Amino acid sequence: MPLMKLSDPLSAASSLAWPWKLASAVLGWMAAFAAPVQPFMILVLVLVVVDVITGIWAARRNGERITSKEMGRTVPKVVLYPVAILLSEAMVHTFFAGTPVVSSLTYMVALFICTIEFQSNIENIGKLTGTDIWVHIREYLKRKQN
Repeated sequence: MPLMKLSDPLSAASSLAWPWKLASAVLGWMAAFAAPVQPFMILVLVLVVVDVITGIWAARRNGERITSKEMGRTVPKVVLYPVAILLSEAMVHTFFAGTPVVSSLTYMVALFICTIEFQSNIENIGKLTGTDIWVHIREYLKRKQN
């Protein structure tokens, strides 16, 4: 296929076969749908990757064995956590558009998932540094409360 001029994008699209046009439309719709929740999905993926890294590091430092069963839990997290965020966004758009409290469903799902992974990261960092960060946070909050 010869190179096309940038000034004529419609002729490029019209020369595509219908399956490619359909795939392009579907991918465009999916990208537009996922764009508002992209920061959530990126943060979830970063937290999972960092959890794997710190978990392996902590296990090696403590002389624990790293099993494929434990590592096998990472793949479902990487795939299913973003799917859960996208599904919650679909529920909001389909059933709860304009309902203020329920429209935050996507935020709640993303927050819950990120909190789980964040807690796991803090525990791994505590194992690596020998400092239980949660104990220090609790003590700090008790001091502030009194």
